[in-house]
Formats: sequence, C-alpha cells, structure tokens
Amino acid sequence: MKKILFAITVTLAFMACDPVDLPKKDSKALDAVTYEALAQLGKDRADVEKTLTSLGFIPVEVEYTYTSVPDPSPCKFANAPAFRKDVLPRDFSVQQYVYGIKLTDTHIKDADLAQMIQSAVAKGNTCITLNAEFINAQLFYTSASFYLPITPKVNYAYAGVSDEMYKQLEKKDSVQWLGDTRVAEETTNFTDHAKFSSSIISAQAIQAEEKAYCMDFSYYLMWNYPDEETQSAILEEGFKSPFVYGWCVISSGSAINE
Repeated sequence: MKKILFAITVTLAFMACDPVDLPKKDSKALDAVTYEALAQLGKDRADVEKTLTSLGFIPVEVEYTYTSVPDPSPCKFANAPAFRKDVLPRDFSVQQYVYGIKLTDTHIKDADLAQMIQSAVAKGNTCITLNAEFINAQLFYTSASFYLPITPKVNYAYAGVSDEMYKQLEKKDSVQWLGDTRVAEETTNFTDHAKFSSSIISAQAIQAEEKAYCMDFSYYLMWNYPDEETQSAILEEGFKSPFVYGWCVISSGSAINE
C-alpha cells in the first residue's frame, strides 16, 4: 500500500512540474510580461526597460495601418477588456517591445510585423509583443500578446502563468476572480482557480480566459489553442502555420478599463 501511495505521489509531483515545451529563455520572457509584470507596476521606466532588454525584448516603434495581426481578436472573448478610452495625462508615455523576432530596423509597419511573427512561429519560435504604459515615468499598464507553436504540452505555459498570477492575487485584499473555458463548443464557468487550471492542463484545443481584481492591481489573461477545424481555417486564410495565441493585460488599481 505504501509503495502504491508513493508511486501516486511521485506521479502527481511529476505532473505538477511537467516541463513546458518552451526553451528556458522563452519561458522567462513569458513570465516577464505576465505574473512578474505585476511586481513591476509602479517601477521606474528605466528599470522596467533594463529588465526587459536583458531578456531579449527590443524597444520598437510600430506604425499601425490597421492591418490584421496574426491572432484571433481578443474582443471575441466575452470578458476581454475593450480598447482603452482614458483621457491620459500629459506625463503619459508608452513604449512598445518585441521578442523572438530578428530586426534590421526598430521602426516597423504593422503589416511587416505580422509577417515576421508568422515566419518566426512557423519555424517553432515564440514571439511576444508588449505595450508598456507609464505615468510620471512609472509603469501602470501593460498589454502583451504572445504567439507560440502548437506542441503537446504548450497548455502548461498558460496554466503555469495563471497559477503564479493567482498566487499574487491571493496575497491581496478585496479579491475577485472569475474564469471560463470553452472546449468543443461547451463553455464552463469557474470560481475555483485550481479546477480552472487543472482543466486547461488536461485539455488540448481550448479557449480560456480569466479576469481578476484586487485593491492594488487587476489583470485579464486569455489563451486560445485552436481546434483542428480552426487550424485548417488559419491555413486557408494564408497563415504559414497554426499557432497558440495568448493575451495578458495588467493594470495598477482595482479595475482594467472597459
């Protein structure tokens, strides 16, 4: 009996530590724009940029012409934050960053950026784009998109990030958290984060999103591992390969703008 219990314990421990199919540097980059970004809120711009560039993020200027970027629109998800509508103060500034893309110029058109992301992910690379917003040169808001190749354990990346963000939330007061998943057209709502995380690890094709608030910060996290039908549609639309898409929005204060 003891041997059986020991075997179960080892198996569960292995599952909990099961490595994500990402290079270590990519995992660090993903951590930096998700749960580690919570600790960066309120930090000076110079310190934030130093941290990001040390991980391989490149400051860029993206020229937007409303070209479709290579991802499903976050606004298709019921709880996704809408575009920001704030009247921002004069001391507001923003910096854009990219990760996982080789650049010859830091001034990029959005159509070119979309092609670069498609090519990089098709080669098995992880790409991240980040908008970091500052007031009085201190970080108060981030919006990060991440693009990952489809691999058997890629959902562990989302579950790991989600778990770490929730740990930070639990330390705060006035906490609210809600999550939901959609698998094979069936939507499940969650108020228990552990069950939410477990459902993601046990799935393959899945859409997931969660929204959280506390007195100090708020965040929205989304994940889309496309099913076979959607993967085929992605290829038919001219993309070089199907991919997993995620989005993370973090804000100082108790609510993300809607």
